Amino acid sequence: MVSGKLNLVLKKNPQKTVSFYTLGCKLNQAETAAIASDFVTHGYAAVPFGEPVDVVFINTCSVTERSEQKCRQIIRKAKRISPAGYIIVAGCYSQLKPKTVREIPGVDLILGTQNKYDSLKFLQTEFKNQVSTSQISPFLRREDFRLTGDGYWDSHTRAFLKIQDGCDYRCTYCSIPYSRGPSRSDPPQNIVRRAQALVGQGFKELVLTGVHIGMYGKDLDKAENLVKLLRRLLKIESLERIRLSSLDPHEVTDDLIDLVASTRRIAPHFHIALQSGHEAVLRAMKRAYTVERFNTAVAKIHDRIPHAGIGVDVIAGFPGETDEMFEKTYRLLEEAPVPFFHVFSYSRRSGTPAEMLPDQIPKEQKKQRADLLIHLGKKKRVAFERKFLGKNLHVLVENRRDNREPQGVAENYIRVHITPSAPTNEIIPVRIIAVSEEKVFGEPVVR
Repeated sequence: MVSGKLNLVLKKNPQKTVSFYTLGCKLNQAETAAIASDFVTHGYAAVPFGEPVDVVFINTCSVTERSEQKCRQIIRKAKRISPAGYIIVAGCYSQLKPKTVREIPGVDLILGTQNKYDSLKFLQTEFKNQVSTSQISPFLRREDFRLTGDGYWDSHTRAFLKIQDGCDYRCTYCSIPYSRGPSRSDPPQNIVRRAQALVGQGFKELVLTGVHIGMYGKDLDKAENLVKLLRRLLKIESLERIRLSSLDPHEVTDDLIDLVASTRRIAPHFHIALQSGHEAVLRAMKRAYTVERFNTAVAKIHDRIPHAGIGVDVIAGFPGETDEMFEKTYRLLEEAPVPFFHVFSYSRRSGTPAEMLPDQIPKEQKKQRADLLIHLGKKKRVAFERKFLGKNLHVLVENRRDNREPQGVAENYIRVHITPSAPTNEIIPVRIIAVSEEKVFGEPVVR
């Protein structure tokens, strides 16, 4: 799970100040950046979270119980830092549990997943003077794809480009369809325009984000899909690299693999939402694919693009998962050419069908299974990284912080620490010279 501060740059002679904190996924990051651009356009000075400000905007996540706990901690921290500040809490946690959020001391305005784009409007109306006002839209219409602006970021290297929102699936463990609504796609011409604007701001890599980007285009009038959108984006000559976010196994099509294999401008990095390696568990989850489909997708990627980085989401301890079922998931991932693991312990989500399933797994047993998968993932990641010793990767060098050595992410998702130096915001060839248990080191290739 991607979480943390979205630090923004302070303007001169500000009238009012605002800071932002984003919890959860890349989609939340993209949406916070768009909302931040609205504030800046209207004269607010954006300040790093952690400094006293007039307004704090917190974009929340509700994917697990731990996510919700983190949201509550950040809300309380924001109020301690800015005791006189106006605290806006928005996003998935607010959408699903507005009453719980209202009970947290210091919250001034509660906005859902749709209304959060109207933060400025609420600040400028009578709602400004009402404590803990909840503005939650209970029904998200299919046509309501919303994004306000192209984004305002603290880094000019990589930006998240929202292309889709919501989900039409009803996986038994997941609360996202209740917080985000049905799948809605932004028309391709809008996405291309926003991509051009971001590239014009200096971004070298765009990460296509959404709740379920594999559904892209299914709700649009004309026959659109993810591959067609990628082809449109590749026509932007100054766009150096595109990266995809999570896909389901059956959405990793031959056309998609062939397109990625045909160009260096789409990162050979596939993040696949597996969740379980046992058919019975997948059926209980109401997932839309089989283990065989996952194996087929991974095998085709590995055959066509041997250097591709493949990641998986996997849930440990789903209700009814026996030791034998977990063992099958473990063995599947042990054998598959998958080096990046994103492991969750199953978390009961209020209102989901899985909440009421029998044979709930004890917390300690879920943790044990998750720890085994995390350990396996670390071992496989290091083994994958060592395959590139002495070879060149193309690394997008990120902004340096705290005088540390420059670092960045390669096309196949390997993070590389670069010595002795490297130009920021450039995709450069880097030769891998060392791999430890925790870090990969490389040196720029002299052209």
